[in-house]
Amino acid sequence: MYNAAMKRLSLCLLVLLAACSPHRREDAVRGVRERAETARLRAETALQTLDRKTVGLRARAEASAVRAKGDALEALTDLEEKKTTVLLKLEELKTSTGAAAHDAAQGLEKAAEDLEKAVKEAAERFK
Repeated sequence: MYNAAMKRLSLCLLVLLAACSPHRREDAVRGVRERAETARLRAETALQTLDRKTVGLRARAEASAVRAKGDALEALTDLEEKKTTVLLKLEELKTSTGAAAHDAAQGLEKAAEDLEKAVKEAAERFK
């Protein structure tokens, strides 16, 4: 909560400074673009990792006992939902500008973190 409030406060200060100086405004815009690009790259990496791990998980799920298979398939469904969320956030980021791009980048970072965590947990659970 504190970290998010600090990020919002920092963004407000950047916007205020950007209004005062054209150079600072360019720096603020560049900062948002860099954060958006970082978020995009992280999300794409998480999606690629998911795709690689899903193949192995699906093969193991199909070969396991009925109960374990149900658990594994449920985990895969959850991963697919998280993947869809990341893809939607990625599209949102691509079409956003300014403060909306900052918010979209934050949402994408969170969704990518959730996806990365879920992939690791599923991989560990079904080794």
